Formats: sequence, C-alpha cells, structure tokens
Amino acid sequence: MSDDHLTHPEDPDQPAPPGESGPPQDSVVVHRWLLAGLIAVAAVATIVVVVLVVGLMGDDSDPRPQSDDRPTATALPSTRSPTTTTEPAEASTGVEEPTPSASAAAPSATAVRTSTTRTAVPSAAPSTQAPSTTTLAPAPTGPPGVGTTVSFTVAAPGAEDIAGTVTLNGTRRISEPENDFGDDPASGSYLVATFTVSVSAGSTYVSDYDFRAEVADGTTRTPSIGVVNQQMDGTVDAGRQLIGDVAFDLPPGGPVLIYFYGPKPAPLASFRVTG
Repeated sequence: MSDDHLTHPEDPDQPAPPGESGPPQDSVVVHRWLLAGLIAVAAVATIVVVVLVVGLMGDDSDPRPQSDDRPTATALPSTRSPTTTTEPAEASTGVEEPTPSASAAAPSATAVRTSTTRTAVPSAAPSTQAPSTTTLAPAPTGPPGVGTTVSFTVAAPGAEDIAGTVTLNGTRRISEPENDFGDDPASGSYLVATFTVSVSAGSTYVSDYDFRAEVADGTTRTPSIGVVNQQMDGTVDAGRQLIGDVAFDLPPGGPVLIYFYGPKPAPLASFRVTG
C-alpha cells in the first residue's frame, strides 16, 4: 500500500481509520465554549479590579470635596436703621451690642453685623433763672372799711367785763327820711351805715348815740334821729346781737370816719367809708 493513504493518529484533521475510536466532535465544541467563557469572565473581573483601584487612588490623591452644584446663600446687609435708645445720664455711654448674624446657619455665608448704639442724653442743667416772687400790695393803713369786724373789750367796775364785736355791714345814700318823723337832710342826702353789734361776755346798751362821724376837715357829726326805720336801740346780752342803721346828714363825696364808742368815752372801733 502506498504511504499516502496512511493517516497518523496525531493529526486531528485526518479522519480516523475505520476501526479506531477518536474523541467525539460534540464534546470538543463544548469544551471550547467553556474555555472562551472563562476567559471572558476573567477579563471582565480584571477590568473591574482595575477600575476600583484607579478610583481608590483618585480619592486618595484628591482630598478636595466634591463641589456642590447648589448655589450658596450669601447674607445681605440689613436695611433696617439702627435703633437709638435714650437712657438717663448715669448710664454708660458708647456701649455696642451686636445683633446675631442672619447667616449663622450657612458656614460659607458672609457674616454682616449691625450694631445698636445707645446715646446718653445729658441731664438738664440747673436753671439759673431766679425764682419768681409775688409782690403783695402794702396793707392799707388806717381804719378798716365795709365788711370788716373789730373786737372790743370794756372793763366794768363791780360788774362783768363786756366783750364783743362790731361789724360795718354796708353804707347807702337816701335823699329823704324813711318815715314821717325825720327832717329833710340839710346837706341834700343822708349817709346811712348799717352795723351789727355782738356781745360774747357781759351786757351793754347800744343806740345811735354810740356812733360819731368825722369828715375831712375834722368836724364831728352826731347821728340824725328818727330818719331810718331800723335804728340802733336796744340792750345786747352775752350771746346776742343787734343790727341797725345809723344816719348822718353829710354831703356826698370825701372820706368819712365813723367811730363806735359804746359805753366808753373813747372810741372802741373806727371805720373808713366814702361819703
């Protein structure tokens, strides 16, 4: 036989001669696919390991934190005007109290502080103005006038002393007598004075003759009797009083002094009126 028709078992491409058993073809194909899958898995695992190592090395080499795409809020200066507080003079001046920053919550925000300044108002200086004084008019000299009361005391030998007051209630002018018993005034009118005599101790008799009038020239006039309806005439005991009128025939005008004598020869009280 020729050598060209002989096949060697070592050549897998050559068909095995009949009667010799070789590896099955399906088994060889399966083994090839398994080997290819293992190689692919190993390659993928290698790539993953390389990526992880590179990532870890990148984290260690760059310590800067990853940037945050969110915008950072920046606090704006406050537009409110500082409030000025007025305190008494003894309070300390120029003390500033900073208010909390509006951006305390954000670490990267710019802190803006506003301060409130207390301004001390100096106390009012003592006034140099002299205290106001009220100048009173000098008290009138001489006898009192209408509406005044004068006290009197009379020693009565062998009896209780007399004490009381006399008051000039008012004056008026009449041109004729108030009854049919009086005469017409020679001066043209009568000056009528109304008195009240009160007694607090003892007892005394009071009549029109206890009064006198003195004009500017020093002339003394006695009362005109029977001219007025309620003339002074009666006894006044302690705790009682007598009210009556006394008429003088005097011309109008000029000052007139009216004296009350009572039981004494010297006047006990005097009053100044305008005639």
